[in-house]
Amino acid sequence: MNYLSVLFLGILAHGAETPVDHKALFRLWEKPVHPATGPAESIGTYSAGCLSGGVKLPADGPGFSVMRPSRVRYYGHPKLVEYLRELGQSVEKAGLQRMLVGDLGRPRGGPMISGHASHQSGLDVDIWYQFTKKPPTRRDRERLGASSFVSRDGKVTRAWTVKQRRLVELAAQSPEVDRIFVHAAIKRDLCQAYPDAPWLRKLRPWWGHDDHLHVRLSCAAGDALCQAQEQPQATAEHCGQEIDWWFSEEAKEELAKKKASHGREFPALPEACETLVAEYRK
Repeated sequence: MNYLSVLFLGILAHGAETPVDHKALFRLWEKPVHPATGPAESIGTYSAGCLSGGVKLPADGPGFSVMRPSRVRYYGHPKLVEYLRELGQSVEKAGLQRMLVGDLGRPRGGPMISGHASHQSGLDVDIWYQFTKKPPTRRDRERLGASSFVSRDGKVTRAWTVKQRRLVELAAQSPEVDRIFVHAAIKRDLCQAYPDAPWLRKLRPWWGHDDHLHVRLSCAAGDALCQAQEQPQATAEHCGQEIDWWFSEEAKEELAKKKASHGREFPALPEACETLVAEYRK
């Protein structure tokens, strides 16, 4: 049993048979509203980790605006915040209007009670495919939703233009980017538009992601507790059969299984994450 789960709810004191209150554990990580002090460090994995010394992304900056601020999911590793600032400037310079930034992570990272399995170590961010001409109002930040750019038959819609392609290209070009999750139809389109682009290898097809791209940065140098993901082989195909599978019957069956699954298990977090929420435990 995970060290954090045991400590948080006193399971050891009540016996190993006591069921874990997963909702209480998720809610525990919703309590911090300020980053943990100390040096910035991503701890653990993207789907089982936390963040020390997180930094807030401003609501607005050159080329970008943050959506859904009420969620308090606009914190990340300084590396991620700097990446978004630079990307916003590149977007503005390219004449793409203003990009809309969705969730980064909570002030101290960690598991979120809704919406994401990852975004836990301060290195993930969602960016909407749609743009806006000016900073959205406070009401619009909460009310507006991201629009899908993929039709029901698995093709990009007419709304998908060179502007969206350029956004993905700009997002992928940074050497800090480990991978970007996009809908399979979107990667197929980009493979056709930029067949020789080296950054295409960073794009990973995944379910959903028809209304946003999910950017994931690599671990920052010196973050000893940050666990990187395994990289695919350099020779692996990425614009042929790898894309075709996502439109197969097998892929549809896999998606159906995922939709049929119920409940979320609290991830086994590194022991170093305990200190970041210790003050919030009853």
